[in-house]
Amino acid sequence: MTIDEIIAIVKEAGNILLTAKRPKIMEKSGHANFVTETDEKVQRQIF
Repeated sequence: MTIDEIIAIVKEAGNILLTAKRPKIMEKSGHANFVTETDEKVQRQIF
């Protein structure tokens, strides 16, 4: 993977965060472990 590809991935992840509107909040396993649908979208974009 090139640095330009990494930059593009990070920029898109930032765009996902900046354009999120009231994301759905979900509970993950564990005590008080919450994640938003935006968190999951960013994670999929990066990984």
